[in-house]
Amino acid sequence: MKRAVAYKMVVQELERWRSLGSDALIRQVGAPPSLRVIEMDREPVSLEVSVSWRDDSRTQVRVEVIANGPSTWRMERVIEHADLRVLNGNE
Repeated sequence: MKRAVAYKMVVQELERWRSLGSDALIRQVGAPPSLRVIEMDREPVSLEVSVSWRDDSRTQVRVEVIANGPSTWRMERVIEHADLRVLNGNE
């Protein structure tokens, strides 16, 4: 897996999640990670996305994206996250 290309995919996925509204993000908190496989340079790369509360006051969620490469002989992984402010209905 080419790390630079994988990193670009991870950032694009974070931007896709950043564009969602507060309601959509809050619905994903605590849900099982979403997983999809994308072909990158003729290799399968899995993108795993999880959403959790970032703070006790529930004003931010953390969206974490992990790209896992196909190698079984060495760890091929890129991880990034974004902390996003959400409106939780109490504001």
